[in-house]
Amino acid sequence: MRVLGFIFLTMLPFTFASGSEFTYQGQLHHAGSPFSGSANLSFFLFDSAEGGQPIGPVQSRPGWPVADGLFQVDLDFESLAFDGGERWLEVWVNGVVLGPRQKISVTPMALHALNVPAETLSSLDCLAGEQPMWNGVQWTCVWPEDQDTLGDLTCAVGQIAKWSGAAWTCAIDEDTTYVAGSGLSLSGNEFSLVGSGYANVLVVAKSGGDFDSVQAAIDSIADASAENPWLVWVAPGVYEGRVVMKPYVSLRGAGQASTILRSHGGNLVPGPSYSSVTLLGADHTFIEDLTIESRAAGLNYAYAMVNEGTSPTIRRVTLLASDAASWGMAILNRNSARPTMESVTARSVNNLRGRAIIIESDSAVRVRDVVAEVQGPGAVDGSSAWAISIASSSVDMANVRAFSSGAQSNIALMAFSASDVRLSNMMLASGAVDEANGGSHIGLNLGGGSRGILDGVLAEAYGGSNCYGIIISLNVEVDARNVRAKAAECSGVENGMEIMHGSFGLFRDAFFSGPDWGIRTFQTGTVRVVNSQINGPVGSNLVCRGNYDENLADVNCP
Repeated sequence: MRVLGFIFLTMLPFTFASGSEFTYQGQLHHAGSPFSGSANLSFFLFDSAEGGQPIGPVQSRPGWPVADGLFQVDLDFESLAFDGGERWLEVWVNGVVLGPRQKISVTPMALHALNVPAETLSSLDCLAGEQPMWNGVQWTCVWPEDQDTLGDLTCAVGQIAKWSGAAWTCAIDEDTTYVAGSGLSLSGNEFSLVGSGYANVLVVAKSGGDFDSVQAAIDSIADASAENPWLVWVAPGVYEGRVVMKPYVSLRGAGQASTILRSHGGNLVPGPSYSSVTLLGADHTFIEDLTIESRAAGLNYAYAMVNEGTSPTIRRVTLLASDAASWGMAILNRNSARPTMESVTARSVNNLRGRAIIIESDSAVRVRDVVAEVQGPGAVDGSSAWAISIASSSVDMANVRAFSSGAQSNIALMAFSASDVRLSNMMLASGAVDEANGGSHIGLNLGGGSRGILDGVLAEAYGGSNCYGIIISLNVEVDARNVRAKAAECSGVENGMEIMHGSFGLFRDAFFSGPDWGIRTFQTGTVRVVNSQINGPVGSNLVCRGNYDENLADVNCP
């Protein structure tokens, strides 16, 4: 079904069918004309005009018929949903909300009487023609609205009823104005949907949706394509089970704290069954506004998400892998994967070998506004916590914070095997939770023929045994500006930066600090350091200009 430009025009008086069920009627226009066809309709009841949580079950009506702009649907939010307080109705058409919410009038609020004991109203003395009404504090007697006010008014074609201040009269509609609500745009007198682009929408919900299983909704789609993309919208709740995406089928939740996809790891590495993976990505798809978890509970592997040569866009998503006896990865990208990550939090917690983000095997990933965090199980044999690991791949990262701690080996960012990394506005911190954890800690480690372009990178290591703000080794080329490398509070080695084994580069406007070495060099190529602060000893093979220490005294290279 195509998503059309709808305008929601009217909410006609409610009619009660039986009990708490009532009939709702509305009108949809497209391109200035009444729409005829079918639409996926969803109805939510709230206790406020904005925000809040839905009251009662979601009312979903997929493929609902609309004739000459008009549709009519019976809704039942259950009688307990109407307790006398104010209520607003929110309407979705093909997965897009039509705003603003519409306040439900006094008539359906009379459902509150269904829940009131008879003795509550027995002392209410109403006159003939009056009816009980809840005013938010108590029941009172009121006159019902006059339904015959316009009964004798006869208007010509094109005229509408207008209030003159004293009486209703017929007049031409010359001064009515319209405002586009959330999800709509207005051009002249034509409304249209914005921010959609999906031809079809399915709703997954615990009750009242098209499906109650995310995978069942995806499996039902057989015709997704570039010309016919699908959206699967997932209502609040925890949904258990593995999810395998399809190309041109996108997944959107109700928010990272509201919609959670969860599975429980396994004892097999990813592929060919991917039984240890909660969500397997696909090309031409968006994953948005939800949380993806893999909680292994002692099994060998926990993978929240894997992109196996695929290129989804991941936005406003939390990824969690935890409690694996072997490997726990929040997101694994490999074999020429090309995803985009924006506003993502990736966490690996209490895994023997924890990784928040892995990028490997000729992959290329764009990362923006991301937090990558690994908390290890302690300094047990073989334990490692690397927040970001890059091998034989290229990355473009900006506005990223990476933290690693609590393992025998802690590295905030590791790039090796001829990787090409571009890092800007990065905070990389690695260290022990406490001194007893010991271990080796590195903020940034570039190695194995990699190339790094760095701008605005903070790399720190602290606590434990040996600490290195930055390590650069094995024929690495670096072009860096505004870099800060610091090591502190360690019982063993404390080096701000080590650069060695044929590596070379240029550092401008930088900061290096370490009690043992500010900058240590070993078998390097040409390393130039310009206009930088260096606290601690410096090694040989440096070409220096305009450098100084914490006391602003000149630092000259040997």
